[in-house]
Amino acid sequence: MIVIGQKSGVGFALDPDKQGEVLWQYRAGQGGALGGIEWGSGVDANHAYFPVLLPDEPALHRALAALARVNIHPRRYFFPSLNRLPYLGGPAFPVAEQAASTVLCLPLSEVVTPVLQEELTAILRNTVQN
Repeated sequence: MIVIGQKSGVGFALDPDKQGEVLWQYRAGQGGALGGIEWGSGVDANHAYFPVLLPDEPALHRALAALARVNIHPRRYFFPSLNRLPYLGGPAFPVAEQAASTVLCLPLSEVVTPVLQEELTAILRNTVQN
């Protein structure tokens, strides 16, 4: 399976053995010139992960708690920022540090139905608005 994201805000899983047949797709956001999926997606044996940028770190922690209540466990995106690792040491990179503190990668797979996608979207919207 190949997982890709587009600036349209849609992530796709494709089957390379079937001429790129779409296995599933997920609308992660509205999309547009400055929106959509701009950072890399990733995969492991069970899920694809698409990053979601939240407005601040408190919103990220609210999202983690709300998603955990419905048994969804996203991953942090390059957290902590690589320049903060003690064995690498290095200068401050405020933009990277800000991104690392506000980005979650949502786990997706073929079992994430459009109904569940809407639930996840509602949970994230609520955590951002509160």
